[in-house]
Amino acid sequence: MFTCDNLAVSVSNLTMRYGSRTVLSSIHLEVPRGQRIALLGPNGAGKTTLMETLEGFRLPSAGSVEVLGRTPSLGADRWRSEVGIVFQAANDHRNWRVSDMLTYVAKSHDLAGRPGGTRVGDLSSSWRLDELIGKKLKDLSGGQRRRVDVAVALLGNPEILFLDEPTAGFDPSMRHVFHSVITSISPHTTVLLATHDLEEAESVCDRILLVKEGTIVADGTPDELRRAFTGVTTVTWRTAEAGPQRERLQDPAPLIVRLAQDPTVRDLEVRRGTLEDAYLAIINNAEVQMEASAEGRAQ
Repeated sequence: MFTCDNLAVSVSNLTMRYGSRTVLSSIHLEVPRGQRIALLGPNGAGKTTLMETLEGFRLPSAGSVEVLGRTPSLGADRWRSEVGIVFQAANDHRNWRVSDMLTYVAKSHDLAGRPGGTRVGDLSSSWRLDELIGKKLKDLSGGQRRRVDVAVALLGNPEILFLDEPTAGFDPSMRHVFHSVITSISPHTTVLLATHDLEEAESVCDRILLVKEGTIVADGTPDELRRAFTGVTTVTWRTAEAGPQRERLQDPAPLIVRLAQDPTVRDLEVRRGTLEDAYLAIINNAEVQMEASAEGRAQ
């Protein structure tokens, strides 16, 4: 159990309805400060609605929400300054130039007067914004706009960072930059990342929540999810006589030992369950119960 001071996010019985449709149902969630969490789930599962509620843009139909010890509110300037957000689709200030956006955000965080504009300069370099600085936001490609959005979200060294599909439109090199930046930010910064990219979730985050039909159906580290929802190892091999063969086993050790000692065996491959396997098992209604360890809940 965590104390309130240790929690970046505390959600109890959160329910969100739009008319007769329930989008989020009785969500309970505690996120310790400094944890990096991925929200996974199919389209329409409720990930963006949950993020927008935590960001203060939606009021819950029922339940309580606290982020950084306060109820999210658009009117709380101090709270807002401690939060960084990358929206799923940003269309604000389309006639501003990139330089206007950076200047505006730097001033809002009282960064403009710092020697050499170090923070702005560092982020501009990391995200290759120098080549975009004179362009209007409306003239940027999707990937270029995402680069600006992520840099802006990081500009104030936020205590908590909300990222909704942040790498959409990124080429592989910028995706690599994103992963490097997120994994190297302050260990005190809490990250909530909504994504469809399982590889990204596994490489950037230390805890994963799977959301399905408005509820959290699995919660744990990538390893915990793999163990709980796959539990099967696939062994493949071939021989000249029998051709390709495959076995899926809970305990593959005896078979692996036997095959390794057989001189006729070629192309022996052992594949443990992946996060993708776990994701598909959960989404396809696997009747497996798991309890994420306390280690999976905190750093």
